[in-house]
Amino acid sequence: MQKHLIIAGLLLAFEGWLGIGLLGGGVGLACAAVFGILVIIDKQRRSEHSLKAAIYALLLVATLSLISASARLAQRRATPVISAVNHYRSEHGQYPRSLDQLVPVYVPSIPHAGFTRISRDFRYYNGRPQLYFAGMFHGVFAYDFTTETWTTNE
Repeated sequence: MQKHLIIAGLLLAFEGWLGIGLLGGGVGLACAAVFGILVIIDKQRRSEHSLKAAIYALLLVATLSLISASARLAQRRATPVISAVNHYRSEHGQYPRSLDQLVPVYVPSIPHAGFTRISRDFRYYNGRPQLYFAGMFHGVFAYDFTTETWTTNE
C-alpha cells in the first residue's frame, strides 16, 4: 500500500510542477479502474484493492483540482494585465503590439500566469487582440479584449 501512496504522491508532485494532467489524470483513472475491477473479481483481497482504487481515484481528483486551481489563479493574475492593455488602448487609440510595451508605465511587470510549468507565462496576440495562457485539458485559456470574455479551445 505504501508503494502506491508514494507513486501517487510523486505523480501529483510532478503534475504540480508540470501541470499537463496526463500522468496524474491518466494513471489515476486507469489504476482506479483496474483496482475497481479487481474489487469485484478478487473477493479475498477486496479491501486491499478498494484502498488502492481509492488512492488512484484521489490522485485523479487531486490532479484535476490542481490544474483547475492553476487556471483560476492565472485568470485572477490577468486582471492587472487586462486593465493595463485597456488603459494603453485608451491612451494610444490602439492595442499594444506586445506586453513589453506595458512595462513599467502601465504595470510594474508582467506576472506569472499559473503556478505549473505549462501555464506559467501569459502570451499576447494583438491581431485579435487576446491575452492567453496554456492550460491542460482546455489547451489554451484566452481573454478576448473585444468581447471581454474568457474562452477555451476545448
